[in-house]
Amino acid sequence: MGSYLERRGRLICFLIKKTSPGSPQTGCRRVLILGGGFGGITTVKHLTRGQKPRDNLEITIVSDENFFLFSPLLHEVALGRIEPSHIAYPIRKLPNRDRFTFVLAGVEEINLDDRQVKTSSGTLDFDYLVLALGCVADTSVLSSPASEMRSIFTLRTLGDAIRLRSHLIDIFKQANQLKSPDQQSKLLTFVISGSGYIGVQLAAELRDYIFENLARFYPAIDRDNIRIILVEEDQHLLARSHPKFGPYALKHLQRRGIEIRLKSRITSWGADYVEINNSETVSAGTVIGVTGVAASSQITHLGIDTDSTGRVLVDEYLEVPAFPNVFALGDCAHFREPKTGQPIPHRAHTAVRQARIAAYNILADIRSQNKKPYQYSNPFDAVTLGNSRAVFRFDGLRFYGILARLTCLVGYSILVPGTHNRIRILIDWLLSVIFKRRHQTPEN
Repeated sequence: MGSYLERRGRLICFLIKKTSPGSPQTGCRRVLILGGGFGGITTVKHLTRGQKPRDNLEITIVSDENFFLFSPLLHEVALGRIEPSHIAYPIRKLPNRDRFTFVLAGVEEINLDDRQVKTSSGTLDFDYLVLALGCVADTSVLSSPASEMRSIFTLRTLGDAIRLRSHLIDIFKQANQLKSPDQQSKLLTFVISGSGYIGVQLAAELRDYIFENLARFYPAIDRDNIRIILVEEDQHLLARSHPKFGPYALKHLQRRGIEIRLKSRITSWGADYVEINNSETVSAGTVIGVTGVAASSQITHLGIDTDSTGRVLVDEYLEVPAFPNVFALGDCAHFREPKTGQPIPHRAHTAVRQARIAAYNILADIRSQNKKPYQYSNPFDAVTLGNSRAVFRFDGLRFYGILARLTCLVGYSILVPGTHNRIRILIDWLLSVIFKRRHQTPEN
């Protein structure tokens, strides 16, 4: 496979030179993009759209999935509102498909000195490298000697969402067979660790899914035995959002019966319990960890400057200082905002904006033009709070409640790639409101 990729690359360069008489005789520039998330996909889009024949580009994107995942809607997939396939868009269907090569493979080793990347399908050389491998769920803060006795659910991949949804249905089937209220309560206690955007949205969505959809199919379950606990180490919910969003979300979640534990963290857990702040033991059937993320192992083993979570330190052009023409984006990049000196938060729209700058700077370097520095901005904020509530901000404009929820729905459906996916998401949401969410029909 590796020799095939090399032969294909040389053929592309040869054809470009033959069909572009005015192109400089400096050889083909090999741009290698690692990762098929927001950063990687946006880089491909802007390079294929902005390249000219004389640039002599050979663009290759490597991903271990053959689809782009619209991760901001993962919690709605996990809780039955949206079908899994509707937030997954095939990479091979991206625009200008004839201008880039897609390699379905895992990244095994990155050699920056030799400018090579070893994948499960062979070795690829590069002149320009874009690190957009994203991140993995970081549950290290929840580790304890007893933690090996149970698994913790995360929400980073489509598989995570499907597993969580299946688990919830299984939990209710088991609880429906129990006669003891104490046993039901133990099994139907759900603990979410982390109250960032994902944690708050998941808690609100979980409450609506359980009480308005799932519980009605299990008449033997007493709804008073169901508990949802949101644990947050910070003293505020949504600490990195607009100052008014946290109090609004806190009031809404508490009004919906969700227990909020601020300035708290899970210090240990076992087969059927969690311990909070080393002092409170809570019997729980489900633990979901959305406390944070860490860089992928391929990034942490590079041997270059990183932060405490393994993210690559980059300069104002998003390049790795010691390795020119190597860029890092999104969740695997550590970029400090010049005005505050603080690392910027990692959001999907941040990765998209960084990818645009990286693509511009690659083309600028090829054309011997000045590069453009990345300037952080955060004009957009949106947090959904279940069926009919949300908070939304665009620049100085803020919405709350049902209007914000509708705005989020329209905004997300526009950002999802592919007309088919956009329409299906709108239909899913409409059907979930009219006919309730999809669920597995219980056997009992």
